[in-house]
Amino acid sequence: MHPVFQKASAPTETIIAAGIEVHRDKGTGLIEPIYEWCLLKETGLRGLARVSQKSVMIEYPCSL
Repeated sequence: MHPVFQKASAPTETIIAAGIEVHRDKGTGLIEPIYEWCLLKETGLRGLARVSQKSVMIEYPCSL
């Protein structure tokens, strides 16, 4: 098993479990910002550091 996979496995499982919990509690049909806020709260309760809507610079070669 690749070492990066091992490092990412536990947080990934925690994030997925948090998403499932939010879905179970809130159900379907809410607008995305509400789900995002709930997921941020749930992941925080599970001990994960989190940042919402962080801007990232992406450079992509373009040949126009």
